[in-house]
Amino acid sequence: MSDNPTRQASPQVQINANDEVARGRYSNNMLVTHTREEFILDFLLSAPNGTQLVSRVMVSPGHMKRVLSA
Repeated sequence: MSDNPTRQASPQVQINANDEVARGRYSNNMLVTHTREEFILDFLLSAPNGTQLVSRVMVSPGHMKRVLSA
């Protein structure tokens, strides 16, 4: 018997994205707000001429907990 339990292989997930999303966005700042039902992650680009929201992601509290423990 081995001391290391056998790990099951994770199922392969195919992810499709259009070219704009696949390129990604640069962010040098982030703002997190939350309610009981959701977390809102605002990714910002702060520059001398102002700050721009480049992406907003909303997730459930359960998903946020899994992200933080990963």
